This record gives sequence, structure tokens and C-alpha cells, in this order.
Amino acid sequence: MDYEPPKQTIAVSALVKNEKDEILLLRTHWRSDTWEMPGGNVEVGEPLDKTL
Repeated sequence: MDYEPPKQTIAVSALVKNEKDEILLLRTHWRSDTWEMPGGNVEVGEPLDKTL
């Protein structure tokens, strides 16, 4: 079976602020030179209604 890249990507990010209006930013291990909002994406084959 040949690999085919997905035709679309489902991704999300969040703006998280506290009572002082400070914003949560993260550094990831694959892009440690930037600060980013928390988020993620759905992997190929992963159901959208996945529960913990």
C-alpha cells in the first residue's frame, strides 16, 4: 500500500489567558526557537469524537 498524504488537515489552537490577561505560550521540542499557542491536530485515521 502506497502512502498518500491527507487531503485535509484538522488542527486547533487555543488562546488561554489568566485573570491578569497573561497569555499561555509554549515551546515545542521540534521548534524550540519559537513560542506558540497550545494546540494540536487530528492524525490520519483518528476519530473526531475520541474521548479520554
